[in-house]
Amino acid sequence: MRPPLTNAVLTLLLFLAVGTGYHFWYGAIEDKSASVAELERLIVSSTETEARIAAARASLAGVAGAEGNVQDYFVTDSRVVSFINALESRGTTLGTTVKVLSVAKGTTGGRPMFTFSLAINGTFDAVMRTVGAIENAPYAVMVTNFGIRHQEQTQWGADLTLSVGSTASITATSTP
Repeated sequence: MRPPLTNAVLTLLLFLAVGTGYHFWYGAIEDKSASVAELERLIVSSTETEARIAAARASLAGVAGAEGNVQDYFVTDSRVVSFINALESRGTTLGTTVKVLSVAKGTTGGRPMFTFSLAINGTFDAVMRTVGAIENAPYAVMVTNFGIRHQEQTQWGADLTLSVGSTASITATSTP
């Protein structure tokens, strides 16, 4: 059997060893907890950033769609021929003959515009319906000059000058 003093010293050494181990273990756990808290903060920050990016992409997609809708109100250089064809077919549909006499590109008030000079022939009602249809077409159209003349019995003619908004063709792009 060991003397009680030896048991006390051994118990004290065991207690100190366990206490020291506990202290180092507690410090290691506390360091890991701080690391975990920092990682949680980074995850929350990344999640918020990702949500903002998704919202920005959704906004850009909406803007691109709206931009496309707005672009449809203007005639670009590449769409002049289709616009002229639309004018002529609109007249044919309404029973008139629409003839494009001239097309000029310029600016009005600092804004790019196309100026179209038209001659419309047909019955009075048909000519007026065609003028109204052209004036109310889904474009940035402004009638700058209008004259009407009686040609023969039921035939009428209208001379019309239009200014139509023009813009460079813009293609919206999205970033990945």
